[in-house]
Parts: sequence; structure tokens; C-alpha cells
Amino acid sequence: MASNDLLTSAQKWLREEYTNEAKFGANLRLLRGIAIFGGAVFVFRNFGEALFGA
Repeated sequence: MASNDLLTSAQKWLREEYTNEAKFGANLRLLRGIAIFGGAVFVFRNFGEALFGA
């Protein structure tokens, strides 16, 4: 019973985050920043020595 309530509240929260235009824009900017940071970490971890030489 409690898991069903948790699932319902999570669905309501996700729907609100997705349908509210201001929240969606902020979440998109946050996601873009995280993706750029992760991509930079990936590139520097794999190709850092070739880019900068050590």
C-alpha cells in the first residue's frame, strides 16, 4: 500500500516537473550542464595525455 502511494506521488512529481514550463527549462539547463561536465571528464580521462602531453 505504501509503495503504491509512493509511486503515485513520484508520478505526480515527475508530471509536474515535465509539464511546468519554467521547471522544465531549469531541468533542461541542469541536465545540459551535467552532460557537458561528464563529457569533459570522459575526454580528459581518456585523451588528456594526448592533448596536453605529460
